[in-house]
Amino acid sequence: MRVFIVVFFIGLFSIPGFAQKKTEVECEKFYKLINEEENALILDIRPIEMYENNRIKNALWAGEKDSLFILLKDVPRQTTLLLYCKIGKRSNECAKLLKNRGYRKAYELKGGLKEWIREGYPVENIIIKN
Repeated sequence: MRVFIVVFFIGLFSIPGFAQKKTEVECEKFYKLINEEENALILDIRPIEMYENNRIKNALWAGEKDSLFILLKDVPRQTTLLLYCKIGKRSNECAKLLKNRGYRKAYELKGGLKEWIREGYPVENIIIKN
């Protein structure tokens, strides 16, 4: 009986959708998702002051839980969500939260915007003033 239960759970978690997919992606993959995923949303999870100074082009600010959920209120669960913060910690927590709420295509930028810039990927430096 124990063998059956172990085999059952191993099989269950190998079925797509049951196992948690890895959410963290390297800069190259993140860039590819930005350019190839139709209707993908890029979400900046940093504090507003950081977002106002520089960001990935077309990124929307979602640095607070309330703003994130207001922004995603009408967004279908199958939408690709591309998350980043400064170094990856906040976006990791956010990706887990979104996965738990049914967003199965939430990806976080490994190393955050710091790594993105270090590897030479483009950022928008137009300062936003409220």
